Amino acid sequence: MKNVVSVNPTDKVDELSLKTRPDLVLVLLGNHFPVEKVQSIRNAGIKTAVWLTDCPYYFDKTIQYTIEYDFVLTNDYQKFGCKQVYYMPLAVNTGVFRPQPVNLSYLSGICIVATAFHE
Repeated sequence: MKNVVSVNPTDKVDELSLKTRPDLVLVLLGNHFPVEKVQSIRNAGIKTAVWLTDCPYYFDKTIQYTIEYDFVLTNDYQKFGCKQVYYMPLAVNTGVFRPQPVNLSYLSGICIVATAFHE
């Protein structure tokens, strides 16, 4: 079984990667992870991937750094300038999140399900 190491974008991820030599460095979102660190990791022969979960809302920003990665995982079908783009939608545990009976006090005419983006 392989180990998974979770770090923050502000950590010295490039230095840790060079020391531990992982099979893959997976970055979530990517907008807070410096491109220079991605380049350093890739230059060391370590594969990199970024998982974009807010597409297409930030396409204009994400397109600027996705070309630095080996793989792009996205919940949209954009190509992002990267040769290896894979559709990877968010998952849900249907054993926990499923229709359930609720008290009638929750009955309403409007239900908004969204994310906190102005778009």
